[in-house]
Amino acid sequence: MGFLSFQRLSTFVVVGVVFLSHLLKSSTSLRIALTRENTKKNAMLRSRLETMGLSDIVEIPCLQHSTLPFDADIFSPQEPWSWILCTSPFSAKILTAYDIPSSARIASVGGGTSRVLRGKFEVAFEPSVANGKALAEELPAGEGDRVLYPTSAKASDDVTSGLASRSVSITRLDTYTTTSTAFTLPSPPPDVVTFSSPTSVRGWCDNTEERPPAVCIGRTSGEECIRMGWRPDTVMWPERPGVEGWSETVKEMLSSWPPS
Repeated sequence: MGFLSFQRLSTFVVVGVVFLSHLLKSSTSLRIALTRENTKKNAMLRSRLETMGLSDIVEIPCLQHSTLPFDADIFSPQEPWSWILCTSPFSAKILTAYDIPSSARIASVGGGTSRVLRGKFEVAFEPSVANGKALAEELPAGEGDRVLYPTSAKASDDVTSGLASRSVSITRLDTYTTTSTAFTLPSPPPDVVTFSSPTSVRGWCDNTEERPPAVCIGRTSGEECIRMGWRPDTVMWPERPGVEGWSETVKEMLSSWPPS
């Protein structure tokens, strides 16, 4: 074999190795970023991804929660609340520290929040889709009902405006807030990032201009990604919010890797 033929063969082998490496990267060696506040909150999604054979999983917390001062007498048994709404596990955790009026029924936005509430309360209602808009539309409340909505100071007005449009009396109570957590991207950076809330999306953007393909727990977070600069064709979310659909959507994104 002449020198030129050997050189061409060597070049072909190098190109082939690079191409093969790319193909291998398109399977289970992709690096996935989990962005919830701590390992405990990331555990359910991590477990499902590991069951799928994904092992390169990094935690990059994008926000932290902190309680706000509020008048706890609002939970007093003398307050005739018809419903108390919870739209996040953290608001549920705060609520479980108090006794509530016997007249009040508890409505939860979805499974993760209900799991926290059921440590102390009975959950009387969940909407068909786990988001605030569906909760406001479907809550079985009428004009004579009084609704208490303890929530994040950064929560949208979907719940309050939705119930007000139905002439339901609603009182919003900001019991906590979230702030961005500073971070530096690891090396190598993640190929895919997962988000559980719009505030975690904003926390990511406060720290980096990188916009890797994103898989969100639901539409609200996905639309926030697009608003913050992600290409729409690199953002996915399940039709029904929740950890199960979230993990399956990660799998769906990886099955068509790499993104266009």
